[in-house]
Amino acid sequence: VLFVVRAVHINYLRPSRFDDSLQVTVEVVNVGGSRLRFLQRVLRGHEEIARAEVDVVCVSADTFRPARLPREMRITIGTEGTES
Repeated sequence: VLFVVRAVHINYLRPSRFDDSLQVTVEVVNVGGSRLRFLQRVLRGHEEIARAEVDVVCVSADTFRPARLPREMRITIGTEGTES
């Protein structure tokens, strides 16, 4: 399987500068049969300067059609047996 970005929604909350030290965090917020939604935050210290929701779809490497997330991945994420 492959993972492709389906959509990105981003809010830029504050400007940053070239020499700023930034940290990017990623959190899985929703898991579907073939889709993952991530929340990404860009932080400068404790200040959130950007926030994005990223939808990623699992597709077959042969056909590029949606494919169910691999069981091993669902177990790692902690959602095996659940559907959001």
